Amino acid sequence: HCPRAEDILTESYRLGKRATEKFHVVPHGNYINDYPNTCSREQARDSLSLDEETVFLLFGHLRPYKGVENLLSAFENLDAPDTHLLLVGNPTSDRYGRQLEARVNDREDVTLIAEFVPDDDLQMYFNAADVGVFPFRDVLTSGSVVSSLSFGCPAIVPDIGCNEYLVDENAGIVYDPDKPVREVLSEAYDTDLTLMRDGALARAESLDWSSIGEQTAEIYADVVSH
Repeated sequence: HCPRAEDILTESYRLGKRATEKFHVVPHGNYINDYPNTCSREQARDSLSLDEETVFLLFGHLRPYKGVENLLSAFENLDAPDTHLLLVGNPTSDRYGRQLEARVNDREDVTLIAEFVPDDDLQMYFNAADVGVFPFRDVLTSGSVVSSLSFGCPAIVPDIGCNEYLVDENAGIVYDPDKPVREVLSEAYDTDLTLMRDGALARAESLDWSSIGEQTAEIYADVVSH
């Protein structure tokens, strides 16, 4: 999905030029109009009992490699008033779900939704959030980040995998993976995230399936011709 993935493949498998000439880089397409998106920010926040605080959202399958615990620690130590953290998604196991529940405990500023989220409900979380936070420890391409952008929700991502190609400066924050997540949250808190919503949606719109489909069709046509 990006040139960096091409480099990782080349290095990991010690591939020569002849092999890499067979690579084709095609971006991950958006999810615009794939999910209902009819509720307003106010409606979404009312349904989650949220006020006007700055809302950080981690959405997707809850897995240790996604840095969930690191995000929780960072949020617990964040010196910023009127903030709320949403952790939403199906945990990797019941045991891991219980661990997260015990960690969150009765915190009023953290909401854990440790369950499968129906397609119709995605809009509620992304429209309620000010920014999506995806502190991956390891990743190439993330459908959750694409989902965030597709709802016009800016994304915070580490500079690993294809993230820097997916999230530009107008669509979110790409940070050095060695930088403490707490500092990144603080930076986001001091940023006008409302202005970034248009940039996030514009970035998603640029990942248009028509052009991606044409690129993919050309690749298959080239393969078949040989």
